[in-house]
Amino acid sequence: MRKSRWFGSSTRGLALAVLSVALLVPFGGEASAASLYWNRVRVKTASEPGCMSMAFKIASRNLSNVKRSTLEIAGSTNNAYAAITCIQTKQNAMAVVMVVSDSGPAARALSGKLAQEISRETPFD
Repeated sequence: MRKSRWFGSSTRGLALAVLSVALLVPFGGEASAASLYWNRVRVKTASEPGCMSMAFKIASRNLSNVKRSTLEIAGSTNNAYAAITCIQTKQNAMAVVMVVSDSGPAARALSGKLAQEISRETPFD
């Protein structure tokens, strides 16, 4: 399988995660607005699986109904939906935190909090 120069597997995974969050925005009916905030942070592990384990730990502390898939760790709190995915790079892995909410300040605050916590988490891999 030939990898595209512009769309490697990491980019596709990130695009799928962003798309899955974007699809949560309601379509049709009354006009409504939602805010999407995201952060990316380097984590203290070089591996994507290690990053995903740390993301699951952080999500379990801060979110309800936490779900784990091969692409994301996701959950919700206070009318906000959060998804965390990880990308392996040549150095430390990178976590991408995305939060969608009807409240912009709430989405921004939760995104910042999750990103800060995962960047400070000590790995166990």
